[in-house]
Amino acid sequence: MCPEHTIREQILEVKLETGIHRMEARQWKAALEIFEPPIGKWSADSDTYLRSAYCHQQLNQLRRAVDLYRVGLESDPSAAWARINLADCLSHLGRYQEAAQQWQEIVRGSRTPEAFLQLGLSYSRLQRFPESEKALRQARELGKDSPELLYHLGLAKLHNHRLSEGWDLIHRAASAGFEPARELTRKAARWAEIRGRTRTRARVTTD
Repeated sequence: MCPEHTIREQILEVKLETGIHRMEARQWKAALEIFEPPIGKWSADSDTYLRSAYCHQQLNQLRRAVDLYRVGLESDPSAAWARINLADCLSHLGRYQEAAQQWQEIVRGSRTPEAFLQLGLSYSRLQRFPESEKALRQARELGKDSPELLYHLGLAKLHNHRLSEGWDLIHRAASAGFEPARELTRKAARWAEIRGRTRTRARVTTD
Protein backbone atom coordinates (compact mmCIF):
# COMPACT_ATOMS: atom_id res chain seq x y z
CA MET A 1 0.00 0.00 0.00
CA CYS A 2 1.50 3.34 -1.02
CA PRO A 3 2.03 6.07 1.62
CA GLU A 4 -0.36 8.44 -0.17
CA HIS A 5 -3.17 5.89 0.03
CA THR A 6 -2.42 5.23 3.72
CA ILE A 7 -2.52 8.93 4.56
CA ARG A 8 -5.79 9.37 2.71
CA GLU A 9 -7.32 6.45 4.61
CA GLN A 10 -6.17 7.90 7.93
CA ILE A 11 -7.65 11.31 7.06
CA LEU A 12 -10.93 9.68 6.08
CA GLU A 13 -11.00 7.70 9.34
CA VAL A 14 -10.52 10.87 11.40
CA LYS A 15 -13.23 12.67 9.42
CA LEU A 16 -15.71 9.84 9.86
CA GLU A 17 -15.03 9.77 13.61
CA THR A 18 -15.74 13.50 13.70
CA GLY A 19 -19.00 12.85 11.83
CA ILE A 20 -20.04 10.25 14.40
CA HIS A 21 -19.40 12.71 17.24
CA ARG A 22 -21.58 15.26 15.44
CA MET A 23 -24.33 12.67 15.11
CA GLU A 24 -24.15 11.94 18.82
CA ALA A 25 -24.57 15.68 19.41
CA ARG A 26 -27.59 15.64 17.06
CA GLN A 27 -25.83 18.03 14.69
CA TRP A 28 -27.30 16.40 11.62
CA LYS A 29 -26.30 18.96 8.99
CA ALA A 30 -22.80 19.22 10.36
CA ALA A 31 -22.49 15.42 10.31
CA LEU A 32 -23.58 15.33 6.68
CA GLU A 33 -20.75 17.70 5.81
CA ILE A 34 -18.49 14.81 6.79
CA PHE A 35 -20.45 11.82 5.47
CA GLU A 36 -21.62 13.12 2.10
CA PRO A 37 -18.24 14.13 0.59
CA PRO A 38 -16.70 10.65 1.11
CA ILE A 39 -19.72 9.15 -0.64
CA GLY A 40 -19.03 11.37 -3.61
CA LYS A 41 -15.22 11.29 -3.61
CA TRP A 42 -14.28 7.82 -2.37
CA SER A 43 -15.93 4.43 -2.13
CA ALA A 44 -17.70 4.65 1.23
CA ASP A 45 -18.63 1.57 3.24
CA SER A 46 -22.20 0.63 4.15
CA ASP A 47 -21.96 2.34 7.56
CA THR A 48 -21.27 5.69 5.91
CA TYR A 49 -24.34 5.40 3.70
CA LEU A 50 -26.51 4.33 6.63
CA ARG A 51 -25.27 7.10 8.89
CA SER A 52 -25.88 9.62 6.13
CA ALA A 53 -29.36 8.19 5.61
CA TYR A 54 -30.12 8.51 9.31
CA CYS A 55 -29.07 12.17 9.32
CA HIS A 56 -31.32 12.90 6.34
CA GLN A 57 -34.17 11.11 8.11
CA GLN A 58 -33.74 13.30 11.20
CA LEU A 59 -33.86 16.35 8.93
CA ASN A 60 -37.11 15.01 7.39
CA GLN A 61 -35.39 14.63 4.01
CA LEU A 62 -37.05 11.28 3.58
CA ARG A 63 -36.58 10.64 -0.14
CA ARG A 64 -32.83 11.11 0.16
CA ALA A 65 -32.84 8.94 3.29
CA VAL A 66 -34.67 6.16 1.42
CA ASP A 67 -32.13 6.19 -1.41
CA LEU A 68 -29.17 6.01 0.97
CA TYR A 69 -30.73 3.33 3.20
CA ARG A 70 -31.25 1.17 0.12
CA VAL A 71 -27.62 1.55 -0.98
CA GLY A 72 -26.32 0.80 2.51
CA LEU A 73 -28.58 -2.24 2.93
CA GLU A 74 -27.39 -3.69 -0.36
CA SER A 75 -23.94 -3.97 1.22
CA ASP A 76 -25.17 -4.88 4.70
CA PRO A 77 -28.60 -6.57 4.54
CA SER A 78 -28.32 -7.58 8.21
CA ALA A 79 -28.55 -3.97 9.49
CA ALA A 80 -32.02 -4.43 11.00
CA TRP A 81 -32.17 -0.94 12.53
CA ALA A 82 -31.62 0.59 9.08
CA ARG A 83 -34.30 -1.57 7.48
CA ILE A 84 -36.78 -0.54 10.21
CA ASN A 85 -35.95 3.11 9.56
CA LEU A 86 -36.30 2.58 5.81
CA ALA A 87 -39.76 1.07 6.33
CA ASP A 88 -40.71 4.01 8.55
CA CYS A 89 -39.56 6.52 5.91
CA LEU A 90 -41.52 4.72 3.22
CA SER A 91 -44.67 4.74 5.37
CA HIS A 92 -44.35 8.47 5.98
CA LEU A 93 -43.99 8.99 2.23
CA GLY A 94 -47.18 7.01 1.62
CA ARG A 95 -45.28 4.23 -0.15
CA TYR A 96 -47.10 1.52 1.77
CA GLN A 97 -46.43 -1.37 -0.63
CA GLU A 98 -42.69 -0.81 -0.35
CA ALA A 99 -42.99 -0.39 3.42
CA ALA A 100 -44.84 -3.71 3.66
CA GLN A 101 -42.08 -5.42 1.69
CA GLN A 102 -39.49 -4.12 4.16
CA TRP A 103 -41.55 -5.26 7.17
CA GLN A 104 -41.93 -8.69 5.54
CA GLU A 105 -38.16 -8.88 5.38
CA ILE A 106 -37.83 -7.69 8.97
CA VAL A 107 -40.19 -10.30 10.44
CA ARG A 108 -38.27 -13.04 8.67
CA GLY A 109 -35.26 -12.20 10.81
CA SER A 110 -36.90 -10.80 13.95
CA ARG A 111 -40.33 -12.05 14.94
CA THR A 112 -41.07 -9.26 17.41
CA PRO A 113 -44.56 -8.01 18.27
CA GLU A 114 -43.69 -4.49 17.07
CA ALA A 115 -42.55 -5.79 13.69
CA PHE A 116 -45.77 -7.75 13.20
CA LEU A 117 -47.78 -4.70 14.31
CA GLN A 118 -46.11 -2.51 11.70
CA LEU A 119 -46.54 -5.18 9.03
CA GLY A 120 -50.23 -5.39 9.89
CA LEU A 121 -50.61 -1.61 9.73
CA SER A 122 -48.93 -1.56 6.31
CA TYR A 123 -51.34 -4.21 5.03
CA SER A 124 -54.28 -2.27 6.51
CA ARG A 125 -53.25 0.88 4.62
CA LEU A 126 -53.16 -1.22 1.44
CA GLN A 127 -56.65 -2.57 2.31
CA ARG A 128 -55.23 -6.10 2.39
CA PHE A 129 -57.32 -6.94 5.43
CA PRO A 130 -56.87 -10.75 5.60
CA GLU A 131 -53.08 -10.30 5.68
CA SER A 132 -53.47 -7.40 8.11
CA GLU A 133 -55.54 -9.50 10.50
CA LYS A 134 -53.03 -12.36 10.37
CA ALA A 135 -50.06 -10.10 11.13
CA LEU A 136 -51.88 -8.26 13.93
CA ARG A 137 -53.01 -11.53 15.51
CA GLN A 138 -49.38 -12.67 15.51
CA ALA A 139 -48.36 -9.42 17.21
CA ARG A 140 -51.02 -10.00 19.85
CA GLU A 141 -49.97 -13.60 20.40
CA LEU A 142 -46.43 -12.33 21.01
CA GLY A 143 -47.67 -10.05 23.78
CA LYS A 144 -48.63 -6.81 22.02
CA ASP A 145 -52.02 -5.64 23.25
CA SER A 146 -51.94 -1.87 22.75
CA PRO A 147 -55.08 0.17 21.95
CA GLU A 148 -53.62 0.86 18.50
CA LEU A 149 -53.33 -2.86 17.80
CA LEU A 150 -56.83 -3.58 19.13
CA TYR A 151 -58.30 -0.86 16.92
CA HIS A 152 -56.63 -1.98 13.69
CA LEU A 153 -57.28 -5.65 14.41
CA GLY A 154 -60.92 -4.72 15.00
CA LEU A 155 -61.03 -2.87 11.67
CA ALA A 156 -59.55 -5.87 9.89
CA LYS A 157 -62.18 -8.15 11.43
CA LEU A 158 -64.96 -5.75 10.36
CA HIS A 159 -63.70 -5.83 6.78
CA ASN A 160 -63.45 -9.62 7.02
CA HIS A 161 -67.14 -9.73 8.06
CA ARG A 162 -66.61 -10.68 11.70
CA LEU A 163 -68.62 -7.79 13.05
CA SER A 164 -69.10 -8.83 16.66
CA GLU A 165 -65.41 -9.58 17.22
CA GLY A 166 -64.40 -6.42 15.38
CA TRP A 167 -66.63 -4.07 17.36
CA ASP A 168 -65.61 -5.68 20.64
CA LEU A 169 -61.94 -4.88 19.92
CA ILE A 170 -62.74 -1.36 18.74
CA HIS A 171 -64.77 -0.66 21.88
CA ARG A 172 -61.88 -1.91 24.01
CA ALA A 173 -59.50 0.44 22.18
CA ALA A 174 -61.97 3.31 22.66
CA SER A 175 -62.26 2.55 26.38
CA ALA A 176 -58.47 2.78 26.60
CA GLY A 177 -58.64 6.30 25.15
CA PHE A 178 -57.42 5.59 21.59
CA GLU A 179 -58.91 8.54 19.73
CA PRO A 180 -59.50 6.94 16.29
CA ALA A 181 -61.47 4.18 18.03
CA ARG A 182 -63.45 6.71 20.07
CA GLU A 183 -64.27 8.67 16.92
CA LEU A 184 -65.41 5.53 15.08
CA THR A 185 -67.67 4.46 17.95
CA ARG A 186 -69.19 7.96 18.06
CA LYS A 187 -69.88 7.79 14.32
CA ALA A 188 -71.39 4.33 14.69
CA ALA A 189 -73.67 5.61 17.47
CA ARG A 190 -74.80 8.51 15.26
CA TRP A 191 -75.47 6.15 12.35
CA ALA A 192 -77.50 3.87 14.60
CA GLU A 193 -79.50 6.84 15.87
CA ILE A 194 -80.21 8.06 12.33
CA ARG A 195 -81.28 4.58 11.24
CA GLY A 196 -83.55 4.33 14.27
CA ARG A 197 -85.22 7.64 13.45
CA THR A 198 -85.66 6.63 9.81
CA ARG A 199 -87.33 3.37 10.81
CA THR A 200 -89.58 5.20 13.27
CA ARG A 201 -90.70 7.63 10.56
CA ALA A 202 -91.30 4.75 8.17
CA ARG A 203 -93.56 3.00 10.71
CA VAL A 204 -95.46 6.20 11.43
CA THR A 205 -95.99 6.81 7.71
CA THR A 206 -97.16 3.22 7.16
CA ASP A 207 -99.58 3.42 10.07
